[in-house]
Amino acid sequence: MKINNELDAMNLLEELNLDNASIEELKEVILHLRRQFKTRYSYLVGEWQHAKRVKSTRDGQFISKDALIKYLES
Repeated sequence: MKINNELDAMNLLEELNLDNASIEELKEVILHLRRQFKTRYSYLVGEWQHAKRVKSTRDGQFISKDALIKYLES
């Protein structure tokens, strides 16, 4: 499986056929996702413990809405 470096994480996961993937292909996907989270994605936005929150992909810490807005406006 040759992974396109421009393919984002969600598209990659949607295209992956887990039933037929080899261990090598799964390792390649995980390494690709790790690289993307280090270089492309700065924050995860979601729901943790029934609250909408923003989490840094760098250190795993939750950040304030103000910090996210500042990031988006910079």
